[in-house]
Amino acid sequence: VCQTLTDRLAVAASNIAWEEKLYHQAHYDALTDLPNRTLLRDCVEQAMVRADREGSSVAVMLIDLDGFKQVNDSLGHSAGDALLIEYARRLKSITRQSDTTARLGGDEFVLLLSDLPRGGEAVLLDALAHTLNRVLAEPTKIDERSITSQASIGIALYPDNAANFEDLLKMADAAMYAAKR
Repeated sequence: VCQTLTDRLAVAASNIAWEEKLYHQAHYDALTDLPNRTLLRDCVEQAMVRADREGSSVAVMLIDLDGFKQVNDSLGHSAGDALLIEYARRLKSITRQSDTTARLGGDEFVLLLSDLPRGGEAVLLDALAHTLNRVLAEPTKIDERSITSQASIGIALYPDNAANFEDLLKMADAAMYAAKR
């Protein structure tokens, strides 16, 4: 009886570990271990519900690394991967613990800032964008080479600019391409 119970507990523990691994693979980026688009959508939708309830705003900052393709083409994909991992670390280091830093794919990252006071978002977001540009532009040493890169940032606000996740991302994307130009 004891052996049967022990076996069942071992199987249950193994199943729980497997389910946790599958959840992580489905919701986190394999390279940077940041939340992926699926988990980001959930976080944004929860932040929107909270914003409606509390009368606050939600900001999505879409960050695209300028010249990233050139790093991959000239130094190889492993150097590009190392650069993405470093940028993910930098992004996480300058955001609040309550914010979400996610990787959409390629060289695109998203910062989700929730619970922003209505009317005061512009000052906070402008300051954060300047900090992001400064921190991301710092040289990164990869394979004995010093790499510097700029970032283009697009910002969209809920409820001011969009009413759902997809539209909020589209607005941030349009703003980011305007910043690139």
